[in-house]
Amino acid sequence: MKSVYIKPVGGLANRIRVIESGLNLCVKIKAELIVLWELNDNLNARFDHLFEPDSRFTVIHLNPGLNFGRSGLLRYFPDKKPSGWRQIVYALSKKIARIRGEIWYDDLHEIFKDLHPIYHPDSGLNQTGIAIKAQSKIDKLLTPHLNKGETFYLSSSWKISLNNETQLKLKPIPRLHSRIDSVEIDKENTVGFHIRRTDHEWSKSHSGIEKFKAAMQLEISANEQVKFFVATDSPEVLTELKEAFAGRISHVVHQTMNRNLSEGIDSAIIDLYCLARCSKIYGSYLSTFSELAGQIGDIEVHEAK
Repeated sequence: MKSVYIKPVGGLANRIRVIESGLNLCVKIKAELIVLWELNDNLNARFDHLFEPDSRFTVIHLNPGLNFGRSGLLRYFPDKKPSGWRQIVYALSKKIARIRGEIWYDDLHEIFKDLHPIYHPDSGLNQTGIAIKAQSKIDKLLTPHLNKGETFYLSSSWKISLNNETQLKLKPIPRLHSRIDSVEIDKENTVGFHIRRTDHEWSKSHSGIEKFKAAMQLEISANEQVKFFVATDSPEVLTELKEAFAGRISHVVHQTMNRNLSEGIDSAIIDLYCLARCSKIYGSYLSTFSELAGQIGDIEVHEAK
């Protein structure tokens, strides 16, 4: 059976959307999906320390750089096309895995880099709209491998297939599930707010705090009993909102949001699934995290822009 090796690059939400689109692709072409989950500064936690197993794909955990499997076989799967001695080492890993071709992060980055001028609210496009714009060029990269019916390798931060027939709704492990359950959220009267401030330039530029405050005022006008669950990476934003909307703001107290620490990834999982339990979400512009929370909860997401 042919396989597709996918290395999801980036943070939590980006990785999940890559796996989901890869799963949909593999269902379509009847291939086995193998997920190469690297522990690094973007997400330093094992998949199985966050989520319960999913029988539809296999996860192989990697550290940055060279790895050796249980059988002692070399594993080296870089994000970008390697050169020099790295190219030689990858060629060996490629031979062991019977990989016949690859689509590199670099290739996909160029496609989305060309679309950066439309990463603006005036374009009227959200994450899905931008993905649609990119899909024809992504298909040009995919088609040769699909036509050959070969095992291939792909590293990506972006969706690689717009087919969403199979949705990936991962279940947090019991340790995290119990912490999520401990957060009291009255779904009918709670609106979720996801406010990014540290690592997403478009969110910071186009989803200012005043946009979220205006949305909160709008929700109060519609429902005097409304409460707001806030997930943010900025303590300053949280303090400002608690002062402006006293008695309406709830949140989870986290020890850290540092993605290089396993505790920081736990914090992200808890916020993600708490947002999914709200009646709706106001998210940051072009934030995959906001979009994923809405998908998990089957609720609408409005971009604050």
